Amino acid sequence: MQIKDVAAQVGLSIEAIRYYEKEGLIVPVARDEAGRRQFTRANIDQILFIRHMREAGLGIDVLRQYIALIEQDELATIPQRRELLANEAQQLQVRIKELTQALNLLNLKVAHYDEHRCKNETAYRPNA
Repeated sequence: MQIKDVAAQVGLSIEAIRYYEKEGLIVPVARDEAGRRQFTRANIDQILFIRHMREAGLGIDVLRQYIALIEQDELATIPQRRELLANEAQQLQVRIKELTQALNLLNLKVAHYDEHRCKNETAYRPNA
């Protein structure tokens, strides 16, 4: 599968996929005779993993650490990878709490303006 098809499938830009490959977050993708990348299912799965982790707030450096641990020894580094992901999950939980508080405040303000607008609309109606 070519990069434009992969980009459409995983919901990322072609540039993002190239960047992830350049940064070593996905294994180098095989190329055809013309030099075009030919993505495998494993490549796509890696890209999806990276996308989901980025959406969760993991930085490129954390992802590099995680992948370096896998490359060191996939079985022996399970405790370190688990700890890394657990720490990131805890940070995400804090961020979710902060975002929920911000959302609640925004909803409160919107409700306030809706209530205020309704009162003003009835107060300024011309007499018929």
